[in-house]
Amino acid sequence: MNIKFIAITLVSAAILSVVSYAIFLIWITWPLSNLTIANAGVFGDSFGILTSLFSGLAFTGIIITILLQREELQLQKKELTENRKEFAKSVNAQERSAQLSALASLLDECDKQIEKNERSLDTSQYFEKNPSKGKEFILEDVGLLKGNIQSLKSRKISIMKQIEVILKRTGIDIN
Repeated sequence: MNIKFIAITLVSAAILSVVSYAIFLIWITWPLSNLTIANAGVFGDSFGILTSLFSGLAFTGIIITILLQREELQLQKKELTENRKEFAKSVNAQERSAQLSALASLLDECDKQIEKNERSLDTSQYFEKNPSKGKEFILEDVGLLKGNIQSLKSRKISIMKQIEVILKRTGIDIN
């Protein structure tokens, strides 16, 4: 139900009950023989029962409101706890994503360096076999290039293992 509708209904019920009680009192005491201040005071005092009734209802309403607010606060507390858990999961996922992105960049750079060194190695071996082309390569350079390629390949394997570990932690099976 709409709260505005409930409020209007309750106010209307309160006004109706006061007016009905006043009409009831006048009907019982009709014909009024004396319209004096004392009689008017007695008439006003007769509404004390309604005052007590509405005071009790107001107190009951306050208690119900406090209980409803307490329940609502417990629900909010529970929701906040769940939001914190979800936020922690999101942070962990973002950290893993950043790690994977960084490792992927390293892997890509390794591949580029390996490719560059292999091209240099091919070029040096070409000129080694064809000295008439005017380039001379020292055998040490060839050995250095081969060592760099091996070093880069082992680094690539290490990066791939790190990626595999992160993926296993997230529950992703790469096999």
